Amino acid sequence: MKQIAMLLYPGFTPLDAIGPYHALSQFPGYEFSYVALEAGPISDGTSTTLIAQKSISELSKVDIAEILLSQGKIAVAPGHLYGASGSGFIRINFATSREIIDDAVTRIATVLNSL
Repeated sequence: MKQIAMLLYPGFTPLDAIGPYHALSQFPGYEFSYVALEAGPISDGTSTTLIAQKSISELSKVDIAEILLSQGKIAVAPGHLYGASGSGFIRINFATSREIIDDAVTRIATVLNSL
């Protein structure tokens, strides 16, 4: 089973974590998990707390941003742009039409299935 990991950090924006979960967790053959510096509860600082099932150190690191751009023509932001704890992760912008999101998710799945 392949992994999709979403980085949680104190003060995260709930929509940034929950939206991708709903979009990406439906793919068969993939395991979606929330990760953080350490496994356990992570709060957005107000009323939402999500559980990071794994720590960052439990994941293998791949430059997936480069692979998605070269093979899938999908531009994502490498996680290291958001600080050292984002290294090994990507950030996806979902601020577009449903049709474009559907196409992008299909291309992401195609690239990930080819790895």
